[in-house]
Amino acid sequence: MRAYVGGFFGECYDVIIDFTTGSLTWKHGEGNFTAGIKELCERKLDESTLDRLVAGLRRVNLLDWNAKYPNLGICDGTQWFVEITINGETVSKHGDNSFPAEWDAFCRLISRISGREFR
Repeated sequence: MRAYVGGFFGECYDVIIDFTTGSLTWKHGEGNFTAGIKELCERKLDESTLDRLVAGLRRVNLLDWNAKYPNLGICDGTQWFVEITINGETVSKHGDNSFPAEWDAFCRLISRISGREFR
């Protein structure tokens, strides 16, 4: 799974979680990482944490989100995407300055699981 949120003129966060190995990579930067990575954290998630993540993703209804959340007419701001591969099929969700109703709960979940900020 990969989740990204950020904008060209502000902070950005990128989290990659491998459910098979339990590895988590969290990055923080600015301007879509054009200035590089300010912070990097890598850690291994145990099985119970991965189980909590899966339960949390179900609670926020990730698979039921629309594929796109556009906000036409705005050229900057906050962009985000979530990609998750399930049984070999990749499901992608993304948006520009528009978010699913469960977005805040999703960000809290990723923050809890990673132990780092995601917003």
